[in-house]
Amino acid sequence: MVDSNPVEAAWICSALLGLPGVRLHRYAEAGEFLVRLGAGWRPDLTLVDYRMPGLDGLQVGAALAGLGHAAAAPWMLMTGRIDDDADQRAREIGAADVLYKPLQAEPLRNRVRRALSSPHPAATPATDCPSACGDADEAVLLEVLVRLARLRDDVTGTHLERMALYCVQIALSLEAPAHFVEDIRRAAPMHDIGKIGVPDHILNKPGRLEPHEREVMRRHPGFGAAVLQGGRSTAMAMAGRIALCHHERFDGQGYPQGLAGAAIPLEARIVAVADVFDALTTERPYKPAWTLEAAAQHIRDGAGAHFDPEVVAAFERALPQMARLLAELAQRGHEQTPLQEAARGVAAA
Repeated sequence: MVDSNPVEAAWICSALLGLPGVRLHRYAEAGEFLVRLGAGWRPDLTLVDYRMPGLDGLQVGAALAGLGHAAAAPWMLMTGRIDDDADQRAREIGAADVLYKPLQAEPLRNRVRRALSSPHPAATPATDCPSACGDADEAVLLEVLVRLARLRDDVTGTHLERMALYCVQIALSLEAPAHFVEDIRRAAPMHDIGKIGVPDHILNKPGRLEPHEREVMRRHPGFGAAVLQGGRSTAMAMAGRIALCHHERFDGQGYPQGLAGAAIPLEARIVAVADVFDALTTERPYKPAWTLEAAAQHIRDGAGAHFDPEVVAAFERALPQMARLLAELAQRGHEQTPLQEAARGVAAA
């Protein structure tokens, strides 16, 4: 059960605990549930509340469908509102049932029994699904996960949009194939999805982290890879590699695996540059924003140690175009950051 309301969740638990052979796991946050799914856990049935902070029940259902096992592990939407549109959307996504609150114990137990005993067509191996279908489902999942990442750790509001912009321009400067450029555009915003597994008091700490807190934070690449594993589309597979490897260093001194040079996937080497550049040029609780030139010089200084020299050279070639695009973001009404003000000056020049 995924339900943020502790009172309703406690009642549902008491109503279902009497079912023979049934064990109930309750998640108060959709993010924690998605981490478990990404790690390979598969419930026999999921009850999802519609109205929750962050991701709602329809988005969680879409994530289940995108992972390719929705029918094998059916889900039901629970809602306190009579909403024909939500009902229809839930069933289109693949909900086995829609339950309207206030629930009654015996009808709830009957519908859960029926869902658990029904044969489900997804006993068919996932590999039988055409790849186009998998790509379409995973496009929905990627969109859901981007929203989750933005809610969890997007301190500036447009960090993920800028990340995708930087990565695309660097990839174009490297003359990467079109399919690679499109995949990195979709995958780059997933680089820090693993932070949904980091406790709030560490993730949102305004000052420097203590050594034990830093150790917890350094686990987020593994969490991200677990969330994204098993994807069938090239974008989802790339997102998993980026999540796992974007903190590796070209000299082998990074984490979590200590990879070096070309052993680090190219997409992760690109994201490493884009991520640091955006972090430097964005104001954070613990530091002011750096100027465009100071941040670019830091990237240059890290060539051969932190960063791939070829990617740094591509970043330098792409910097004027990146500045022009950032100026356009500012003109479209996004918040005015020092970076965007500097970008407008570069664009005007």
